[in-house]
Amino acid sequence: MTDKHNKNIVLCFNPQWIMQASVLITSILHYNSEEFIFHIIGKGFSSSDILTIQKYAKSCPVIFHDIGKIDTSDFIIRDGDHVTIETYYRFFIPEFLEDDIDKCLYLDCDIVCTGNIDRLFKVNLDDYACGMVYDILFSDIRISNRLRYDVKYGYYNAGVMLINLEYWRKNNTKKQLIEFVKEYPERCRYHDQDAVNYICHGKILSLPVSYNVQRVFWRVFFWKDPIKYSREPLRLDFISREKWNEIEGGCKNPLFVHFTEKQKPWILDTFVPFTKVWKAFLARTEFSLKFQLRLRIKIFIKTIIGRPFDDNYPPEAYEIENNLLTYI
Repeated sequence: MTDKHNKNIVLCFNPQWIMQASVLITSILHYNSEEFIFHIIGKGFSSSDILTIQKYAKSCPVIFHDIGKIDTSDFIIRDGDHVTIETYYRFFIPEFLEDDIDKCLYLDCDIVCTGNIDRLFKVNLDDYACGMVYDILFSDIRISNRLRYDVKYGYYNAGVMLINLEYWRKNNTKKQLIEFVKEYPERCRYHDQDAVNYICHGKILSLPVSYNVQRVFWRVFFWKDPIKYSREPLRLDFISREKWNEIEGGCKNPLFVHFTEKQKPWILDTFVPFTKVWKAFLARTEFSLKFQLRLRIKIFIKTIIGRPFDDNYPPEAYEIENNLLTYI
């Protein structure tokens, strides 16, 4: 590859997620120059699927890595889980990327990019396994009790991972992750994310919140003003007060918005913040017509009832979204 294409982004998904991957790539290239190499890890992609991804990647090289021959039978997806087996494919990233690539950015496909991410690739990962943004459960003692490590190390969300491939190869991190999942499936309630947090605890660099603004983070405006908002969101949200200002700052200037858990922007009865931003990038893809009717129904219902179905989010979140929409 030329020097121009020196930023490696990895996505792991199956053919049913072509639309989401296309929207993510479209949003990334809206705010960033075409300097990336996109690596797709999966199996079962048709020639049409490959052409679709290459179209939205524009001039960026796209490399498809077939994981079909790798045994994933020990990885567990339970009934009712909202993730697929592909979530574990990130374990194999060092195996597929060339040895001279020492760093890459892994992204879940339920993400939309909302800004320039150039400085993320300049983060120094020396002596760290990876860089991640903390999870809403960062301060939850129940997580560290289940995973059996000290709560002081916190808990991080694996949807956005800046991975130190050199560290992973040197420390055989892939093997450790796989063995942990096989030996302790009962501890891995959140699948590969739990394994990454256990194996890498103490070696995770905390990234700014703006690089992974997770769904629940939008409720920070509730937390900080309980008099203005009568609801009790803290019954379900477990993160220490010392993080609130950081979260608010990240929400006000997001670079990646992550639609965590089951509330996705492509689901009819969901109005999680930044659904309109995701839809704006969907409109730039060939998938727009397929979902146009559903989305119009969604907007119509929202107009009729005068509020979003997901009323667990404060109006500040939608104001931030509307301000950003003017630049798309």
